[in-house]
Amino acid sequence: MSRHPLDHQQATTKPRAQQFDSVAQGERPSPASKELQRRARTTGTARLTQFARIERSAERDA
Repeated sequence: MSRHPLDHQQATTKPRAQQFDSVAQGERPSPASKELQRRARTTGTARLTQFARIERSAERDA
C-alpha cells in the first residue's frame, strides 16, 4: 500500500508537524467573529415575547 501524499517528504516541503500548523491556527476564532459575539443584538425581542405569551396562555388553559 502506498503512502499518503502528505507522508512523502520532498525537498520543498516543511516538516510534517509544520504542515498542520496553519490548519490548527485557523481553528481559532478570528477577531472579527469575536467582535460580532460582543456586539449587542440589534433585533428586538418581539419573537421571544410572543413565545412567552403563548406559553403563559397555554399554562392558564391547562
